[in-house]
Amino acid sequence: DPTNLASHLPLSIGYLPQYAAFHEGVTVREALDFGLSLRMPISVKQQQRQEWLASIVQLTGIDQLLDQSVDTLSGGQKRRLALAEELLGDPQFLFLDELTSGLDPNSELEMMQWLRNLVDQTGKTIVLVTHAVGNLNHCDEVLFLCKGNLLYAGPPRQLINHFGLSTIEELYASAESFEPRPIRDTIAQPIEPAALQTAKPPAGIFQLATLLKRQFLLFARDKGQVFLHLLLLFSFPFLVA
Repeated sequence: DPTNLASHLPLSIGYLPQYAAFHEGVTVREALDFGLSLRMPISVKQQQRQEWLASIVQLTGIDQLLDQSVDTLSGGQKRRLALAEELLGDPQFLFLDELTSGLDPNSELEMMQWLRNLVDQTGKTIVLVTHAVGNLNHCDEVLFLCKGNLLYAGPPRQLINHFGLSTIEELYASAESFEPRPIRDTIAQPIEPAALQTAKPPAGIFQLATLLKRQFLLFARDKGQVFLHLLLLFSFPFLVA
């Protein structure tokens, strides 16, 4: 039950929206360090934390970007960074919204191959919402929806043949003419649930300390804000008087 997981084991579910938000005044390394402090329990020793961070960096292929400022990253690099941040909590389930949208064909292919390798290496379950259909062969199952109605559920290689068409473009053009498929027909035989290896994030007070530290760092690097606050600090008494 996703609701129970979100409330009792929040780190078991990872969600990445189409446009991830970053504080662009930090480096990739700093962004990951802050993300780790917000997700990993405080009881984990520093050496273990750094080893886990190093493994995520290697897994996502961003080791050459660690000292680069976030605001200089390309769109594909930012999405890899966003994925790395979500993987810091080691979620068993990853929900990705339009992760490959807007990427050039080569970047899209690399991202789909990377997601395929991630599933093969870790056994995670990934649900990807996408309109980019050129690399669906890397998926195990495809659900094709039209206006919220399920039209197909099955292997990607059978998607076009199921509708008696020859191209995916034809399917998009004529999707509204097909009858929806009952959801109950797509539900597979339930499997025995397995225990999730996860934990709760740090207590709120520790997360607050991390957020304050990050905010202070961002403020200190914004010379315009520092100058403005100093100007107000010294000029305010004269203005009041």
